[in-house]
Amino acid sequence: MSNADKGFTLIEVLVAIVLVAVGVTGTLGALSAMAQSKVRLQQSQLMQKLANDKLAEVIATGDASNGSASGTFDSAGAEKMTWSTEDESTGVENLDAITVTVKQDDREVSASTLYYRAPATTGTGSGATGTGQ
Repeated sequence: MSNADKGFTLIEVLVAIVLVAVGVTGTLGALSAMAQSKVRLQQSQLMQKLANDKLAEVIATGDASNGSASGTFDSAGAEKMTWSTEDESTGVENLDAITVTVKQDDREVSASTLYYRAPATTGTGSGATGTGQ
């Protein structure tokens, strides 16, 4: 065996370094994209949770029949998010649809439901009254 057969040439070493560098760069790019996707997914999940919570709050407090409303969130992580509600008639008596939309920058998430609005009582006094005799 001659001395030339015992090792790698400079060209072979440079090619190996370039191939490893390309592989590492591609892997780092994929990891970065995955991290960005994770952040966007977490923000979308938070927005959906806030929309569902606000929808439940609006219905529980009776604010659903007040038409449209809007506001901001004060909780941590949601400072830049805004919410709005829209109350629409379904065409069925005492049944309305309400939608809560949460927005942040160019993204928005909505939660909707139908709710029963009790008819207003007229207070005509048609019930039985006692005279005490």
